[in-house]
Amino acid sequence: MRVVALRVLHVEDSDADAALLEYALAEAGFDAEIVRAMSAEEGLQAARSDHFDLHIVDFHLPDGDGLDVIRQARDAGVRSPLILLTGRSDPSIADDALDAGATDFLPKVDMDPQRLRRCVRYALEAYRVAERLREHARALEADSLLVVGPRGDILFATASAEELFGRTLLELRGGDLGFDIDGDDLQVDILRPDGTVRGALVRSAMGVWDGQPARLVWLRAAEGPGPDGSSGRDKAGMVSDLAAGIAHDFNNLLGGVIGHLELALAPDLDDRSAGRHVRDGLRTAERAAELTAQLLAFARRSEGSAETLDLRAWAEALRPALERLFDAGGALELRVPDAPLWVRATDGPLEQSVLNLVGNARDAIDGEGRVVVSVEPTDEGATLSVSDDGPGMAPEVLQSAFDPFFTTKPVGEGTGLGLPLARKLVEGMGGVLDLSTSVDGGTRVTVRFEAAPASEPEVKEAAAEPRRFGDGVQRSGRVLIVDDEATIRSIVYAALTAVGYTVVAKGDALSALAAATEVEPFDVVMTDVAMPQMDGFTLAEQIRRVHPAQRVVLMSGYGIRVAQARGVTDNDDPVLAKPFRIADVVRFLDAFMPPR
Repeated sequence: MRVVALRVLHVEDSDADAALLEYALAEAGFDAEIVRAMSAEEGLQAARSDHFDLHIVDFHLPDGDGLDVIRQARDAGVRSPLILLTGRSDPSIADDALDAGATDFLPKVDMDPQRLRRCVRYALEAYRVAERLREHARALEADSLLVVGPRGDILFATASAEELFGRTLLELRGGDLGFDIDGDDLQVDILRPDGTVRGALVRSAMGVWDGQPARLVWLRAAEGPGPDGSSGRDKAGMVSDLAAGIAHDFNNLLGGVIGHLELALAPDLDDRSAGRHVRDGLRTAERAAELTAQLLAFARRSEGSAETLDLRAWAEALRPALERLFDAGGALELRVPDAPLWVRATDGPLEQSVLNLVGNARDAIDGEGRVVVSVEPTDEGATLSVSDDGPGMAPEVLQSAFDPFFTTKPVGEGTGLGLPLARKLVEGMGGVLDLSTSVDGGTRVTVRFEAAPASEPEVKEAAAEPRRFGDGVQRSGRVLIVDDEATIRSIVYAALTAVGYTVVAKGDALSALAAATEVEPFDVVMTDVAMPQMDGFTLAEQIRRVHPAQRVVLMSGYGIRVAQARGVTDNDDPVLAKPFRIADVVRFLDAFMPPR
């Protein structure tokens, strides 16, 4: 068993329980330096003033409870894992712990070395993923992203770096960065080949690239202060605040996924209960995917055009999702007309906008008021409004309400993207979003839609019921899977093999290129876009030099935007957006496979 060194803060007033934890950590394979605090106040002081790899907090303390310690530690900016230990058997403590900001919780009766090892390992992994997410979020508005090796050579560059550096991607990759990146929030001058100089704000973070230490470098072209006098550094600070909020949300979501999977694997659990935990874990993972989709939606321009949509029927179909937002309190009222109301709108962006608006309204009433969603006809088309009887907004808050990353919520509880994202999506489909509010008078957000032209069909053909994974139908065909992420590669391989496809899986573009060109063409090549050595676009081009008719599916966490940026359309290489369900992959291939 590999020994893992940890620095642990243990907030526990019982000498016997402290000794038990020290023994369990050692037996679980952890070389732990344990700093002990005997009270909630002492534990908080230690957590705020020092860094620990792990915090383990007892529920019952002489001057408070562990939930308060965790909540106040998170408020003070502690990001590393916090695990709640409890001698109580009340299952509601698990939800309370996660709501307070705990990474996980563990009943003392279950604190055997094996269970403790899993709990600690998952907590550390959740923290690692959250920290990586923070670094990604810091690059949310970046002009360019680079990966730089230890000798200053550029290992990877995004397409946007071409304009900033005045060099092609081929010239950038393998070339020298040209300036020192030691430190953070640096202002640098970039000398371009044409003799011009571009200023840029630089932030960087250490990471790993292709198994070797490397630095992720984030650059934004320096354009001077904005109209409000804010600088690039101010915006970078705002992005950092955003990252803290997202990392907090992902910690809770990851904790939910891990917790449900742990419960599903518990000994003596019947199949029905295990299945329920797996389903709940899957729903929690989908919430994490929705959070990522919200960030990507804000970062991209509107995709697709408006379509004909019956706003009345659409709102009724959304009712269950809206009602779930109020499980914790508050009242929702949905008002819709009796007759169909056909407008120009786009289903996906509209759903995301309305869920954001209703979520904001729910937070405003704080579990005690009413939110009304109303659909009404107008002379020009229709409106959909979301109103609440909460405290409303002060003038200075209203002035910044649509500024990206602006939020009045505490750090870690809001991203500041709800309203600006809703307006961006609504305007992208040709609508208009208005906001009216007053102190103690509530808030009302109204979305105005254009009426659908009478010549357009009023009834759309119902979509075929999607084929589910494991439908018993055996397919045939040869598929090459290329993805440097082993988890994704193994899942897709297992899913496609299970339904009958002959699958070859490769973890890098070079070995995939050899596999694709040394034999007859595969029926389909499915490749990730962002990979070391060679991206998916280049891989497709290289394969087609040997097999010009090769069918290729691109897989990307950035959705279709990554293809649009390269001028690739679905008629060339369709894009399967990550994250995806297994059934989506099978259904996608069913439609794309060459006829037999």
